[in-house]
Amino acid sequence: LERGSTLNLENPRGSISVAGWDRDEAGVRMRVTAQAPTSAAASSMAEAVILESETGASSLTLHPELSSHQASQVPDGRAQLDFQLMVPRQVNLALDNQHGELKLEALGGEAKLVNRHGPTTADSFSGSLFIDQAHGPVNVTDSGADLKLRALHAGVEVEGVGGEASVECSHGPAKVASVKGSLTLNAIPMPTKTRIEKPSIVCP
Repeated sequence: LERGSTLNLENPRGSISVAGWDRDEAGVRMRVTAQAPTSAAASSMAEAVILESETGASSLTLHPELSSHQASQVPDGRAQLDFQLMVPRQVNLALDNQHGELKLEALGGEAKLVNRHGPTTADSFSGSLFIDQAHGPVNVTDSGADLKLRALHAGVEVEGVGGEASVECSHGPAKVASVKGSLTLNAIPMPTKTRIEKPSIVCP
């Protein structure tokens, strides 16, 4: 993966953790946890999970898949996939996760994050961030560029944005502090009491 290229990953159930390192390659570790009526069925389902990769001109896409034949043999089974990724610091990210934690640390590219039913954390991220979150808390610390965040039924806490910040939160508390650029906050429903202490805004 070269500087400015994009890593794509869609995880239907589990977690994604991404950190930066000083190599021009990606390190991928996938842990599979399977649940089924019997231990034999769980083992069979875990063995059926495969991870395929597709390389484009400036992208790497990871495809976790479950063998349809194996899955049909375990109708009541469920597999959880937990990813640990190490990538060059200036790589862009497009991550879609469900039912687990999404975590970024010490990265510098652009990131588009979608997470459902799990917490999202971004720490020391120097590139621009777009986060689409539902049903799980969001915590952003020391974001170096612009931040655009949309949260539904999710608590929001932002501390330190180097650029502009646009935060839309619905049915959840929000705290936004230390934004160097302009701040746009849209809270639905708008809280009856809003405390403003520039450059911080708290929506209880």
